[in-house]
Amino acid sequence: MNILVIGNLHSQGSTNFYMAKALYEMGHRVKGISFGNLRYRPEDLSADYLLSLYGALPPLGPGYLRGVSVSGFTIESVTDAEVEPLRGATPDLIIVCKFFEGSTKVVKDLAAVAHTHVWMPDPLSNGATSKVIEHAKVATSSSCTGVGVVDYYRKAGVRNCFHIFEGVDPYYIHPFPPEPLLGCDVAFIGSVKNPRPAVARAISKAGYSLRVYGDGWGTRNVYDWDFSMVCSSAKIVLGWNEQNDVIGYFSDRTFLTLAAGGLHLTHYVPGIENFFVWGEHLFWFNGISGMLAAIRNIMENYDKYVFMREKGREYVLSKYTWKHSMQRLLDLVATCHKVGEEASDE
Repeated sequence: MNILVIGNLHSQGSTNFYMAKALYEMGHRVKGISFGNLRYRPEDLSADYLLSLYGALPPLGPGYLRGVSVSGFTIESVTDAEVEPLRGATPDLIIVCKFFEGSTKVVKDLAAVAHTHVWMPDPLSNGATSKVIEHAKVATSSSCTGVGVVDYYRKAGVRNCFHIFEGVDPYYIHPFPPEPLLGCDVAFIGSVKNPRPAVARAISKAGYSLRVYGDGWGTRNVYDWDFSMVCSSAKIVLGWNEQNDVIGYFSDRTFLTLAAGGLHLTHYVPGIENFFVWGEHLFWFNGISGMLAAIRNIMENYDKYVFMREKGREYVLSKYTWKHSMQRLLDLVATCHKVGEEASDE
């Protein structure tokens, strides 16, 4: 299948990079247009221009090297300044992600040419939700990473909206030998958003050693192997989602932490028990007091629970890699084409 991914392929940790890499490794011919490499602002783009770039771009893969090539895959997509736009063959599938500043007309025009799928990985608290809903209404199909987010989109009038989790790439996310310099009782990876600072203070006040990583903490972001090393070196990796009240929505760091071999303790969200087994894959809690009680229990019985590091990793790799996510997307796309109307999400 000829696939065009439009989004962010030039930043470390980008959803679209792993997505495109998985599709490429599954045998598809993938081209990428990265917003950060375009000479035009998203609001100034047209569908015709994007399709012209598609015709001129080389496919992603080991034969096309820009920047650093890791695992035989290009980290950056080509810049439009380096190609002569040329209207060529159209793709079979266009995946648009985080096109927040782009116009709805562009998405509609792309969908008139090829199956266009809007991928939304963020929670309802994202300020661009209303804009993405308008994009999804004119796209051929769309997906969100939370069950409750999909329900919200459907109630807003979006047809062919499905639930698809983000995944993990085992090449980048896997256990490492513990690094003493990163060792701690509890590690948290994520930006500073309320009530996370209060959560961090409560952990430290309870006497546990804590390391935090992400925007706003005054520390570095960690991705890929660095992320894995943090998870491998901490006794507990804490999860606290941006929203904890949306059915079936939780951060993709849940999957990443487990795939990295971390012993994961995360805030409960409604429906998480439909995807994980408490005490086998991970632990969950409610509120700061529940978190502190869970940390105390794990630390006092650590040897009893250490098996979960391998158990959680095996489970995620069996169901929630990027290749699993992309196969689900392609299966749903095929269903949409087959029936020509709203497809089943079962």
